[in-house]
Amino acid sequence: MLKTAVLGYPRIGEGRELKKATEAYWKGGISREVLEETGREIRRKNWLAQKEAGIDFIPSNDFSFYDQVLDMTALLGAVPP
Repeated sequence: MLKTAVLGYPRIGEGRELKKATEAYWKGGISREVLEETGREIRRKNWLAQKEAGIDFIPSNDFSFYDQVLDMTALLGAVPP
């Protein structure tokens, strides 16, 4: 039986919510909690869309608020001194 997977899913949100929330946070217009809730809601919608599409293997830990490469570098402990 054929199984389906995706390598990642757009993280910005349908209406570019993540970009708007990140910029608002940088300007002091929203709190960290509001920014984090925006991220949670985008992830929830993304996972649900993939589930409803019948994707068998849904990726996790693929979300970044801004820089995916920097986040992975820090996760791996590869940031130079």
